[in-house]
Amino acid sequence: MASINKLSIRGVRAFSPDDEEQVISFCFPLTIIVGANGCGKTTIIESLKYAVTGSLPPGNKSGQAFVHDPKSIGQTSVKASIKLRFTNRAGNPMVVVRSMEVTQKKTSMSFKALDGIIRTTDADTGQRVSLSHKCTELDRQIPTLMGVSKPILEHVVFCHQEDSSWPLQEGAVLKKRFDDIFDSTRYAKALEAIRKLRLEKASKVKDLKADQAGLAAHKKAAEGFQEEMDKAREDLGEVDDIIAGTDEKIEVEEEAKERFAKVLSEIEAIRLRRDEVQQQMDIAQATADSLREACDEDWTKKHSEEELQSMLSGFDEKIADDEDQLTEKDKAYRRVQADIERLGDAKTRIHGDIAKLAAEKDQHDKDLRLRQRHMEEMGNKYNLELDGGTSQTQSTYGTLTGPYGTQQSMMSQATTGRQSVGVDSVATGRTSVGGMTGLSQETLVTINGDDMDAFQNAVTKKRTELQSEKDEYHAEAMNQQDDLVKKLSDLNAKTNIMNAEIDKLRAKENEAVKEGHRLKSAPAHTKIRKNQVEEAKKAAQKAFKEADEANNDPRMTVIPQEIASHEDKISALKADIEDDQSTLIGLRKNEEQLREISLLKRQIENEREVIVDALREQSAALYRYQVTTDIGDGTEDDDNYIFNVMEEKANSIEQKYLLNKDNLDRASEARSRIQHSVSEKAAMQQHNTRQLSNLRNQSAALRAPNRGVQRIETIISEVQKYEVENGLPNTVAVNVDPQALVQHLTTRVSECQEEHDSPDTVTRMMKKLKKLARKSNPDGTDAVVCPCCDRSMNATEAQVFKEKMSHLADPTDSPIVQSDQSRAEKIRKAKQLFTKWRDEVSQSMPDALDYKRISAEVVALEGPVQDNEDELKRLDQEVKAATKDIDEQTEEVDELRTLLEVMSRLRDEASKIAGKHTQIREKGEFMKFDGNIDSSRDLDVVEKDLGRRQREKEDLLTAVGDLNKESAVLNNRAKAASDMAANLEKRAKSYEEKYNEEQKSSVRRTELNELMTVTREEREKLEKQREPLKKQIKDKETDLKRLRQSNQHEENRLNDNLNNFSQAAQRLDDFNGKISKYLESNKSEALERLNDDLASHEAKVTEKKRTLQEMAPELNALRKKLDDQQRHKKNLVNNIKVFTQRAEEARLSAELEKITEELELIEGSDSSQREYNKACAKIRQYEDERNLAQGKRGGIKDQIRHLKRKLNTEDYKDIDERHRQCMITLGTTDECVNDLAKYYKALDNALLRYHGMKIGDINKIIRELWSLTYKGEDISNIALVSGAEGASKAARSYNYRVVMTKGNSQLDMRGRCSAGQRVLASIVIRLALAETFCLNCGVMALDEPTTNLDFANKRGLAIALAQIIASRAVQSNFQLVIITHDEDFVAMMKNELSAHANFPMPERYFQVAREESSDGKFYSKISAIDWEEI
Repeated sequence: MASINKLSIRGVRAFSPDDEEQVISFCFPLTIIVGANGCGKTTIIESLKYAVTGSLPPGNKSGQAFVHDPKSIGQTSVKASIKLRFTNRAGNPMVVVRSMEVTQKKTSMSFKALDGIIRTTDADTGQRVSLSHKCTELDRQIPTLMGVSKPILEHVVFCHQEDSSWPLQEGAVLKKRFDDIFDSTRYAKALEAIRKLRLEKASKVKDLKADQAGLAAHKKAAEGFQEEMDKAREDLGEVDDIIAGTDEKIEVEEEAKERFAKVLSEIEAIRLRRDEVQQQMDIAQATADSLREACDEDWTKKHSEEELQSMLSGFDEKIADDEDQLTEKDKAYRRVQADIERLGDAKTRIHGDIAKLAAEKDQHDKDLRLRQRHMEEMGNKYNLELDGGTSQTQSTYGTLTGPYGTQQSMMSQATTGRQSVGVDSVATGRTSVGGMTGLSQETLVTINGDDMDAFQNAVTKKRTELQSEKDEYHAEAMNQQDDLVKKLSDLNAKTNIMNAEIDKLRAKENEAVKEGHRLKSAPAHTKIRKNQVEEAKKAAQKAFKEADEANNDPRMTVIPQEIASHEDKISALKADIEDDQSTLIGLRKNEEQLREISLLKRQIENEREVIVDALREQSAALYRYQVTTDIGDGTEDDDNYIFNVMEEKANSIEQKYLLNKDNLDRASEARSRIQHSVSEKAAMQQHNTRQLSNLRNQSAALRAPNRGVQRIETIISEVQKYEVENGLPNTVAVNVDPQALVQHLTTRVSECQEEHDSPDTVTRMMKKLKKLARKSNPDGTDAVVCPCCDRSMNATEAQVFKEKMSHLADPTDSPIVQSDQSRAEKIRKAKQLFTKWRDEVSQSMPDALDYKRISAEVVALEGPVQDNEDELKRLDQEVKAATKDIDEQTEEVDELRTLLEVMSRLRDEASKIAGKHTQIREKGEFMKFDGNIDSSRDLDVVEKDLGRRQREKEDLLTAVGDLNKESAVLNNRAKAASDMAANLEKRAKSYEEKYNEEQKSSVRRTELNELMTVTREEREKLEKQREPLKKQIKDKETDLKRLRQSNQHEENRLNDNLNNFSQAAQRLDDFNGKISKYLESNKSEALERLNDDLASHEAKVTEKKRTLQEMAPELNALRKKLDDQQRHKKNLVNNIKVFTQRAEEARLSAELEKITEELELIEGSDSSQREYNKACAKIRQYEDERNLAQGKRGGIKDQIRHLKRKLNTEDYKDIDERHRQCMITLGTTDECVNDLAKYYKALDNALLRYHGMKIGDINKIIRELWSLTYKGEDISNIALVSGAEGASKAARSYNYRVVMTKGNSQLDMRGRCSAGQRVLASIVIRLALAETFCLNCGVMALDEPTTNLDFANKRGLAIALAQIIASRAVQSNFQLVIITHDEDFVAMMKNELSAHANFPMPERYFQVAREESSDGKFYSKISAIDWEEI
């Protein structure tokens, strides 16, 4: 008997997860747990229920609220554990441990049930054993160990307070609870399964009876086919004898043919060798003739071969000495030539350098003239004006003087604006550049630095004017175009709205037209009239009537009776025939034994031929897998020879099949691995592509018009434009880095220092110049000279000079002061502009850096994406190749499988041959013994009786076949009538459906026509309203086009003017750069050094050429001598080769004579060919005879094969075995149907009895407990009512309800009782269920049983529980657990228990309270208190 002993809780709900476990020990027979509301009493019931069933409390399906909240203790996870020590139904102590964990995530909590543990004690060793189980395994094992089902534990024993009134819940919930408690659903399913199985088997019996009748007819036909095949095999044996005789004759002639062919082969080989030697001799003669012709002199007649060899050996040494001497001389000659070539190359380089320097000087002179002419052209063409005068002096060609020698100094002077002010410039004032004309090419104007700076300033000023003019015109043109574009956009928007409406109407109209065409597209002959529908229905009714008549034909009942009568007669005849045959066998004992042996041998030969033919049919496949088709002849003593051969061949094919199948499996696995890799690569590619797309989207967002990247690019463009317009050096690059741009702008800001001279400083400087201009003449008079060049001035010039100096010294009107102030203002504005740009770039720097980073990531990611794409393509090709290889291997495996099946079948045939060999041997041994046969009839009488009975049997079999055919005709006729009726009914339904569809289509066409009319009118109205807008749009587009053309023409003109001017200015800069670069280099000294080097190299070349002239005669003489010696040596070699070829000719001539003699000595060389032809003719004659016999044999084999195919068809193959198996299956299935009917009836009756008995027991206990506990006068009794539902037994289920008896009436208690009555009724029903079903477990827990009870009913409940405890106390495992907050009820329980003396009182009760822990939080604590303190 099962019971619970001790429970420990940690980390569940209000129980602390960190403090020690809270433990409660359960007493016998009563355990009372008391505590205030919210202290954790119900948690004890929840823990007990979870420990034994694994079910969470109501409302905690996910389990998060069942474990202590991690947030309340500031942790991310909390672990909880419940340990229960109990005694199982066998009386053995056990402990179950369940653990849980709740983890706090960002926005939610997750619950996890950990693996549980069951601990027990081994009965044999006494040691503790712990077993770890999954939660689901524990949920199944614990109820089994306690001997109570899980529904009883959940809903009766450990029922939760919130779920304690479940007996009075709605019908569906109540039915499910009681079905689980009674376990009736499982038995109802079993009944339904038995019923379905019985119906299935009954249907199978009907099918088996039909199959048995067909198999019996096929069995008779198969016996006739077998007799025909035996006769054909006898004919085949005779033909085989003829073929064997011709094969022997052919073999004799083949031997003769082979013998003569061997002789002919020897003769042919000798002739071939003779022709080969003759060919070699002809070649040797031709070679000797060609060598003689190549010799300058024929020495073969004067000298022997040895003498010529001796001459050749000494001659080689002499030639070697001369060649060494020639080589040394030639090397020296080549060294001198190399020196001359090297000096020539050096001269060429020097000439090139001299020409280059001369060309550079000419180009310099040309650049000076071109610059002068270009400046004159720019001044005249663009009317440039210089600030100050132009100092011009005449000089000789090619001179350039002044303080500035390079373009860089000129540009520097133009940038700073600080230039010397000469006397001539002061005197001339503002002078046009156009005055520099009339200069010849021989004289050049010397342009000093001041003049060039003034000219550069004029160029810059002119460029600014042209750019401003272009920008102003462009801004005005764009304003005009924007006005027109805005008006045009408004008109287009209105037009687009109208077009959209028109398109919608047109689409709506087109859809209506299409639907109308579709409805009209049905051809006229498919339309159905109403009278056709009626006629089709009448035809279907008539066909069904005819089908019923065909199915009820009386002949279908008579035919099976006649067949059964004939089969009885056939069975009797078979018995008589068997008796006659046994008698005949005895009479023909010895004679028949020989005939049987002969027949067995013919059968063996025929079956062996079948095997050979089958192997030949498969020869191509067998040769492909290196398996021969030859099976040999074997020996008479070896019965299993053919079987062993076929076994070996079949095993070989099987090994190859298994090997290829294994290769196919490996290839499939390899392809699967590749496909898995493709999936991984594809996933990675998808991830990278998605990441790349996100990066590109981020990049595009950063490049939005209002983001920092666009602002920085705009600033770079503005900075470039500003620096080019103002001629600043080191212009910023287009792709400059933002940080470098900030550094560049910072540098520009630092360069823009506002340095300028004050007006007082200018006044003092002018006074100093005036003072320097005053000088005294030798005669003591005052004179005015130029402060720069000391040129004297006349009175007029002196007056102009004084006025100019006074004007320049005036602070309010001085051009110098104004120029300096203007320059300072320009620098200030530039500084402000650069500062603003720098600040904007700094603000936009984060976007730029993000854009740079993202761009780098995009570039870095594009490579892997492309590589991965290529890898995917490669893997796809590998998959395709692997698939192709697998397909080929699959074909090969299928072919081997088919071949293996054939070989297995042939192996079985060979096994039968081995069995027949054994029969032949046994019959031969049996014939050695003799016996006597006694019979009342002689052999002729027995044979006549046997023949007569066989004919009668054949006639009866024929009659049975005719009856079967007649039955088949009747069945086919009935089936055809049924099919015809079904088809006519289907056609009638089809006509009716088409008729209804046509009526609907007619109505729809009318609706569509009305819709098209309305839509067309609305569309035409909108099109009329659209025409004026189109005209306005066309006029505006014409005006816009005309304005754009005019603006574009003017902008092109201004652009051309500005570009031409910029090109002219750039060309001037190019001239200045070239001139400055030439003057900085010292090219005259380099030219002089090159001339000296050229003279030195010419002298060396002359000396070397003289040396070559001296060496040439000696070198030519040595070469002539060596050539003569080589010709002499070649002549010696050719003469020696002539001797060698003569010897070869003699050897080949002797060999040819030997071969001719050998050919003449061969015997039969003349008659061999004739005898060979004669043997071939005989072989052809015998082969023709054999082919005729084989043709006849093929016809017989075709007949046998045809009969075999018939016997191997689905109808006749293994007909005897199939007929026997069908009879067995029919008998066993029929018995199975009967047994299932018995099983169904027995189980149904048992279930009814069990259910009624349990309900009666429960109601009896309920009646007793209710009368004891309920103290009211209105309800005399309550009961559990169960009613069976369903018309059939298979669909039977039970509905449950609780009724109460009021007077003589029974009413449903649900909805008609008070809260207290509901609580009390639920407790009583649970107690009754526990009394009925908990036979192996005496535990019962009541959670807050006094809820909603008044004092009288509480006292009645205490009395009832005390009596239950007193009556059950004798049971050692009875335990009642009461959890309550009602101390009065506890006191009542103590008083009532004290009135009973037949059981011991509990020693203590338990109190649950919330106590403060060391961390300042309140947790549930369990304390044991002495019973007497209640």
